[in-house]
Amino acid sequence: MDLLQRKTHTILETHSMRTSIEKNNPPAGNLLMRWAFKRRDKQLHQYIKHMSAFVTLTHNDAKDWSDITPQARIIPNMLHRYPAEISPDKKTQKRIITAGRLVEQKGYDLLLDAWSKVHQKHPEWILDIYGEGEDKNMLLEKRKNLALENSVLFHPPTPDIYQKYMDSDFYVMSSRYEGFGLVLAEAMSCGIPCVSFDCPHGPSDIIKDHEDGLLVEKENIKELADKICYLIENENVRIKMGHKARENVKRFLPENVMPQWKNLFESLTYSSK
Repeated sequence: MDLLQRKTHTILETHSMRTSIEKNNPPAGNLLMRWAFKRRDKQLHQYIKHMSAFVTLTHNDAKDWSDITPQARIIPNMLHRYPAEISPDKKTQKRIITAGRLVEQKGYDLLLDAWSKVHQKHPEWILDIYGEGEDKNMLLEKRKNLALENSVLFHPPTPDIYQKYMDSDFYVMSSRYEGFGLVLAEAMSCGIPCVSFDCPHGPSDIIKDHEDGLLVEKENIKELADKICYLIENENVRIKMGHKARENVKRFLPENVMPQWKNLFESLTYSSK
């Protein structure tokens, strides 16, 4: 009984950005639904305030919650696999890769629009998309309408995605929003740079712009196409960024992330003594 009466520390971690958690889209004029959503959010806010600690994956996500909890801890996702070796003399494959669910969040419709511009300048390059989802038929139809059947290839998810990263020249992310974007870190661990929309919130915490990859204004299709073409046309830059990416992404390895959790647990333990 004494054990049950002791103070228990509670930690809440969020893997989604605040606006996706508090997505309030009740039917127009439905006052009851609006009240229900507001009541739900108020309960969530009270729940967060009573936590011993609140953890987010990115700095910008922590800022989004600052009006509710100004002292959120930032601990990123861990990279569970890091290839021991990659090819030291990798040759250009003329392939670009992306992977994820085929849903609106991932922005593959935006990527196809950007790729149509890339294809006009570099018709010999291939875009490989790995994933399944509810938007697949729409995306296949869009690919057909843009006459990209021969340069955009859709593949089912594969357990060998790391090999696919290493068989590609760089990674592209077109998401409208992300909780973190672990696929960026995975691709970087394979020695390839990434081009990504600077969407809320993960990419800017992972990619160091113009050092190990390129960030693009969110949903800016023209800029995405331009940055893809830049890496296609500058092999030396691409290779140099890939080397930096593989080195920089080590900060997400378990031996670098787990101590952050350990420090959090210990800080709560000491504060209660």
